[in-house]
Amino acid sequence: MDLDRLASFVWVIETSSFTQAAKRLGLPKSTVSRRVAALEDDLGVRLIQRSTRKLAPTEAGEALYQRAAPALLTLESALRDAELFGDRPRGLIRISAPLDFGTSQLPALVQEFLERYHEAELSLEFHDRYVDLIGEGFDLALRFGSLEDSNLIARRLVAIEIGFFASRQYLREHGTPQTLDDLEGHQLILFRGSRGIANVNLDTPEGDKSVELRGRLSVTSYGFMRKMLKAHAGIGLCPRFLVTEEDITGGLIRVLPDVKLRGGDFQLVYPSSRNLSANTRAFVDFMIEKFGAMSPRF
Repeated sequence: MDLDRLASFVWVIETSSFTQAAKRLGLPKSTVSRRVAALEDDLGVRLIQRSTRKLAPTEAGEALYQRAAPALLTLESALRDAELFGDRPRGLIRISAPLDFGTSQLPALVQEFLERYHEAELSLEFHDRYVDLIGEGFDLALRFGSLEDSNLIARRLVAIEIGFFASRQYLREHGTPQTLDDLEGHQLILFRGSRGIANVNLDTPEGDKSVELRGRLSVTSYGFMRKMLKAHAGIGLCPRFLVTEEDITGGLIRVLPDVKLRGGDFQLVYPSSRNLSANTRAFVDFMIEKFGAMSPRF
């Protein structure tokens, strides 16, 4: 039995795509297709039902996948464990990260990692969406908020404090809210609002509260929100780490300082279905080390 053919078949089933399987294997799509066809010839049975829109395993294919996938993972784990005995982690790590956090917090960390591991390579892509790690071929991702995908595992790095900010000039002109109810009537800048509404869960001195915020401007970038706040456009929930000393000197201040967004954890997530390679494991350990030395909240 040709293990390359079996591995190609398993990846096609895992990603539901010959194209994505080829990307993960670093092969042409035609090679993966030929390997799967050859495996079917070897076994004398059809393993995958193909159509122009989708593919799915046959009954025989599903049975083979259920038995073969764990065996291949065990073999891959053994090989990767052996790799840990090498001098240095090496190879490419594909990482997805939020634009605002990535561009403000990661440059120095990335530089230090590359200086520590000379044979490692990083490919960072910044997104305002949650990528499909397995389907899109990422090794890991940095994400805000709680983990919803049960096929991933998460390592908490730090709690991001997200509070209300506005400029002194805006507050002079429109008044300073003293309670959440006072936000009504203000120009609110929403993060990922829908049709002028953003439902948020807040930590307050009175406990957790679910609040509906309404505003005429909704953005998908905290960096853009920060610029709008500095332009005296309104009040917005913005991460504290983005508000610099220069911003504070320039007139940006915290509004309702005892109120903050709930669930602002920043996490490192990666697929739980396979062990990490030596270089990816090194990056995970490096990030945990560096964030562990930081303030528990920032």
